[in-house]
Amino acid sequence: MSRAPRPPSTLRRDLLANTGRHSLAALPLAWLQSPGFAALTCWRMARRLQRHGPPGRLLAALLWRYGVARHGCFISLHASIGPGLRLPHPVGVVVGEGARIGAGVTLYQNVTLGLRHEARPSYPTLDAGACLYAGAMVLGAVTVGAGARIGAASLVLEDVAPHATFTGRPAAPPPPIAPTAREARR
Repeated sequence: MSRAPRPPSTLRRDLLANTGRHSLAALPLAWLQSPGFAALTCWRMARRLQRHGPPGRLLAALLWRYGVARHGCFISLHASIGPGLRLPHPVGVVVGEGARIGAGVTLYQNVTLGLRHEARPSYPTLDAGACLYAGAMVLGAVTVGAGARIGAASLVLEDVAPHATFTGRPAAPPPPIAPTAREARR
């Protein structure tokens, strides 16, 4: 009787997303060479430790603080992150406590996922495969659809459709490109 192959573990998917390798033998080298993978691994280990009572919560807090200080990447322990999060340049990334991130999402440096109004605490949701470029901010109860792209330094305050591209402050789809003189003569 043959068994169905097991899906790759979250650790393997994180490793593949951040380093291009999937072998667990690559873990020590990946930890040293990929700050994004190291920051994400610190976060995942701290989340696991939280489940082990007061001693685990203390160790989780210490490990989490180490990860924030070492990599400059603030990911709340109350956020929800799917497998394969890619952090090419994790410095300045801020993920608020209620944020939900799907599988295979990419966050570049200085991305913020946070509150829009303190009186109404609601956080963004990023669906699978979304990509947020440097300095993008997604605030409030916003859903960024699967495969959507958010341009650098954009401010997203409303939902983004799957596979759409949004840019600007506030973010909107880019205007259509006007045909060049050569294309207009055709």
